[in-house]
Amino acid sequence: MDTPARPRPSSGPPESADPADLEALKREIERLRVAASRNRGWLHAVLEHSPHGVILCDASGRLVLHNRAAERIWGGSASTESMRDWTLYRAFHADGRPYAASDWAMARAMASGQTIENEETRIVRFDGTEGVLLGSAAPIVGPLGELEGGISVFVDISRLKQIEAERVELAEQLRRQVEELDRGARVTQALLAVSTALSGAVTVDQVAHAALRDIHRVLGASTTMMYTADEAAGVATLTGHLGLEAQRTSPYQTVRLDARLPLSEALRERRALWVSTKRDLHAAYPELAALRPPRDDIQALAVLPIVAHAQLLGGLAISFAGERAWGAEDRELLLSVAAQCASALDRARLLDREREARARAETLAAELERQHAELDKFAYVTSHDLKAPLRGIANLAQWIEDDLSDRLTEGTRHQMELLRGRVRRMEALIEGILAYSRATRHREEPESVSLQRLAREVVELIAPRPPATVTIDVPPAVLWTHRVPLQQVVMNLVTNALKHAGRDDAAVIVSAREQGDWYEVSVSDNGPGIAPAFQEKVWGMFQTLQARDKVENTGIGLAIVRKIVESRGGRAWVESDGKSGATFRFTWPRREAQAAG
Repeated sequence: MDTPARPRPSSGPPESADPADLEALKREIERLRVAASRNRGWLHAVLEHSPHGVILCDASGRLVLHNRAAERIWGGSASTESMRDWTLYRAFHADGRPYAASDWAMARAMASGQTIENEETRIVRFDGTEGVLLGSAAPIVGPLGELEGGISVFVDISRLKQIEAERVELAEQLRRQVEELDRGARVTQALLAVSTALSGAVTVDQVAHAALRDIHRVLGASTTMMYTADEAAGVATLTGHLGLEAQRTSPYQTVRLDARLPLSEALRERRALWVSTKRDLHAAYPELAALRPPRDDIQALAVLPIVAHAQLLGGLAISFAGERAWGAEDRELLLSVAAQCASALDRARLLDREREARARAETLAAELERQHAELDKFAYVTSHDLKAPLRGIANLAQWIEDDLSDRLTEGTRHQMELLRGRVRRMEALIEGILAYSRATRHREEPESVSLQRLAREVVELIAPRPPATVTIDVPPAVLWTHRVPLQQVVMNLVTNALKHAGRDDAAVIVSAREQGDWYEVSVSDNGPGIAPAFQEKVWGMFQTLQARDKVENTGIGLAIVRKIVESRGGRAWVESDGKSGATFRFTWPRREAQAAG
């Protein structure tokens, strides 16, 4: 707005004014007053309703105006007579120093004559709360360039700063979470890879290779080693390693469990060991300095024992070329790997023992087969050598009886008959011994066998002489078994029942019943029975309850029965009250997996 020029004083007497001019001048003055009043009203309305705070001061620094928004932003106001009083408005630098009066942007703008724009200021309001202002300041200059005051316009951006801080914090949290998820994914992948590799490991070397490869890569280790432990010998032996040159492994091939070394202590005490710095490592284990070649590259170390079923199996040792803070994830990863290695090593050792046992079994089976062959050969030669003299004795007795038939008395003939009977008994004994030695040895494969049909075939082969009878009460069960041994057992029991019934009208019953995976077969007779005191004795070799001259018997048949039955995992026994009849029972599997013997 232009300022009207001041009238110069007149040198002469005043001229009389024209009333019309005076009236016009009054009207113009009134118009200008009304316009100025209207402009002031508009300016006041703008200042009072503006969302921005506005403060004006004169050239001395006395605040002459602050609008409603400024009072609201500051939580009050203060009267100032000069710039020195501006410290009543509290503000702080970024380093925490309080503002001096000259530090305010409006003070600096008035001092420099320059406008200062968009400057952030941290304040403490009159109510004690903190906030942040974004403002601009400019000097107010008169028409002749003189400084008349200053103006500051500002807005409260505390909420925006809070939102920005929250955004930054959320972004940082998100970054950390993404890093954790990424690390977790890598750890999970490593554990999955280790688990998959270990599941297929069947030897100790394979276990070491599977465990070390992925752990070495995921953790970025400088060296990774696995040991197997022998507590009885007191040593741990290096099984596998990565990152360690072959020429430097000699000090680590065998480590005593009682040594003052990290590996020894962790395995001996069965606890994980975590060392973060080289200083801590050498302070706790000064003996490391004596190792040759030295391991100066180790800055951090983890040692984990491998334990399964309370037995120390070995350990893992992982070292790093830089210091390492052992976080929960690293520890959890390595502890999990150690647990998986424990299961894998335990399985590998069991498989090793199984392979060794199988090899020993195969060796023993071959040796047993050789011995069986030698026994068969011995039995054949022995039986041949024994039978030849017996046949000679029998023939000689027959020749004597033929040559002296007219001179032999009845007593002599009876003695000759007894002699031939003894010869036949001896031959039966020899055959029985051979049968017993071969009772559980056969080479045929299992087959489907009808138990009912087999019992009928046995009776047909024996062909009991009437009035003796054999009744079959056997279900039509089908077994997967070896036919010949089962047939021999049934035949021996039926023959034994008929022979020892002690009567012409012997009545024998063959029956069977199912018992889960087994069948129980019974052979009963109507003979005199067997006293409890002798019920176990009858199963022995050459054991008979009647004189052999009364009942021709080798005493081997029941021994063969028990030997065959027990070779199948079954059992054979007899039940009798010792007065009326006996029942011989045995159990036989429904299904045999392979040839026995």
